[in-house]
Amino acid sequence: MVIIEFKQSEQGCVCSIKDNGIGIQKKYADKIFDMFQRLHSDIDYSGNGIGLAVCKKVVDHWGGKIWVESEYGKGATFSFNLPATKATNSVRS
Repeated sequence: MVIIEFKQSEQGCVCSIKDNGIGIQKKYADKIFDMFQRLHSDIDYSGNGIGLAVCKKVVDHWGGKIWVESEYGKGATFSFNLPATKATNSVRS
């Protein structure tokens, strides 16, 4: 299950992606956004450790913040915000 939420305000917007996966222990919450940092071996879970690092670079570039909230064993919610001035300037109809 994946739930995607988007909230917009005068200050900017927040997008959250919630899953019911294995979750992340709090002590690793910052590490997962570093390039090539993996919490599990390739045998357990595929991936190369760059996905969240790329997300962080993009969000940082636009002046936002990215974070994770999780309870190990119960999934995680990945969220990012973007300031209104940059978020609204980049949206085209």
